[in-house]
Amino acid sequence: MSSVQELLRLPIDKLYPYEQPLNQLDESVILGECGAILRKCLYAVRYMLIVPFNTLFSLLVRVADRAPEKMTRVLLEPIDGDRPFDLLVNMCGMLLSPSGKRFRRGIDMGTFLRHIQTFCCNPLLRDSLGEFLLDGLITLLCETAEEEDDYRQPRECASLLITFIRGSKINKDRMSSGCREIERTLTGSTDIYLQMQCVELIYRLYIHNRMVLASSTLCESLKKGIARLPNNESLLESMELMLHSYNVERQATRMHQFTVFLIEAGNVEVCGHTRIYFSPLILVIMLPQCAGDNITIPYEHVQGIRMSRDCKLVLRLHVIPPKLLNIMSTEAGKCTLLISLTQTAFNAIRSAGIHDWITARKRRGSTALKSSGSNYPAKVDRKITAEPKEISRGARENVSDTYLRIAAACSEGDGQTSLRHRDADADRLSHQNGLLSSQGIKDECQKDGGTMEVDGTGMLDELHEIATQKATRMRDDCRCKLQPAVDSLNEEIERMRRTNASERDAFEASVREELNTIRRIEGQVTERATECVQLLNQELEGIQELGELLKNEIEKLRDCLVSKLHQSETTEVESLTQVKSWVDAEMKSMKEKLAQVITSTNPLSILTARLSQQGSATVGKF
Repeated sequence: MSSVQELLRLPIDKLYPYEQPLNQLDESVILGECGAILRKCLYAVRYMLIVPFNTLFSLLVRVADRAPEKMTRVLLEPIDGDRPFDLLVNMCGMLLSPSGKRFRRGIDMGTFLRHIQTFCCNPLLRDSLGEFLLDGLITLLCETAEEEDDYRQPRECASLLITFIRGSKINKDRMSSGCREIERTLTGSTDIYLQMQCVELIYRLYIHNRMVLASSTLCESLKKGIARLPNNESLLESMELMLHSYNVERQATRMHQFTVFLIEAGNVEVCGHTRIYFSPLILVIMLPQCAGDNITIPYEHVQGIRMSRDCKLVLRLHVIPPKLLNIMSTEAGKCTLLISLTQTAFNAIRSAGIHDWITARKRRGSTALKSSGSNYPAKVDRKITAEPKEISRGARENVSDTYLRIAAACSEGDGQTSLRHRDADADRLSHQNGLLSSQGIKDECQKDGGTMEVDGTGMLDELHEIATQKATRMRDDCRCKLQPAVDSLNEEIERMRRTNASERDAFEASVREELNTIRRIEGQVTERATECVQLLNQELEGIQELGELLKNEIEKLRDCLVSKLHQSETTEVESLTQVKSWVDAEMKSMKEKLAQVITSTNPLSILTARLSQQGSATVGKF
């Protein structure tokens, strides 16, 4: 029993990473158990088993890389009514769905997308997978590009989309509906390499369908730039120049690009005059010798950065990019990258806040990039740089309809070519009729002379001469009879071509007019909406001002009422005090008067007073 068989017999939660090389027996076992392995992968995705999923899927990918034809045959061959291909589609669909976002964060999604490209080597698998995965991949591209945490995922996603549409008209037709999302990713991205990939996607779709740019939401400069891209080896370089001008024109604040004239690692020259691009996450150095190739340095790999007095940007790295491993290392003195700048670029970098980007990124840390030193985008970079000729071939394949139309237009203006075609058609028809006629003569002669023997060659020569003359005469007759029909047919074809061309031009003009009308109406609606919003804002401001005035008046009334109430209470207290004093005085006076009245009306008191008076008088006499 092989080690792979032992591994596959383990419970799925007991699986471990398998890094041993595969032999022929292991390959046969994996191909035979392909359906079971994919079911386990589907189970692992459903129940968030990351290590088992990586182990099982890596086995399939390694076999697909070694024997792609066998893997294709196994995937498409029904087993008990089900195809392993359907399991692969279900697994990828579950992984790319919104519910699989949590599982995607737990695995190296860039590696997974690169593995899917292995299955796209076969055109049949590529077209079949494209039917189910293109929409999910476009959504994933937009999401990962907007999150801006791991630059590798959107790059790999765009690379996989390029693989799907390269040489596949079916996938290009399917993907045309998702061109808006790709355009949004292009205009919103701060990664120059991802922008180039998005431009390549749009360019391939434009070569296949010219209406892609007509209905595009891109700015006019990008539309014209994409339409003028050359279909040759300089395509990627032209894309970079176009994007350079576009980024300068839009004055992107989250993407700074500078021209440098020398990049060195130690005392070794890495490249000469080139361009570098700083974004909030990465530094991209374009390699001028290879169109589209680059060195990507995430800021997590930067140990230190400083500006020297001789206009040089000094980067100390603790993780070396794969393209520089032969001239750099993490040892002291060998991990420094020197970028020689012009004085203008030197001053611009100082004031661009790039050091703040690097510091903030290093402080925050990356949850997606690993510091193992693999710097895996190297393979992604090779993806786009190794295919300029393939792009040309793919473009030629995809514009076959265009070339046919051009050839048809040329044939309209080439009368001799049309005549040659007509003569060739007439000769072919008459030759066929002549052969049939000579065969009929031979059959007739054989029927008439079935009872006699023909000796010698004289009669055969004579018969051959008669047949030849009759065939020639019939060919001439057929040519004369067919020539008017051929002429009328060619005239009808030319008339239809002219009508088709005029109708096509009229349709394109009407479509352009309609698009311009729609854009104009859209602009008017936008302006009207802006005016309405401004009016609403003004009304709201007026209402707010009126509310403030009412609030102030209410506050004033409240203060006035409080003061009046206080004054009234004070007056009331004073009045009550005065009334009480007056009442008390009156009561006292009344008491005194009452006492006097009581005293004056008492008989005893009167008698006493009388006696007192008499006593006083008696005393006076004596």
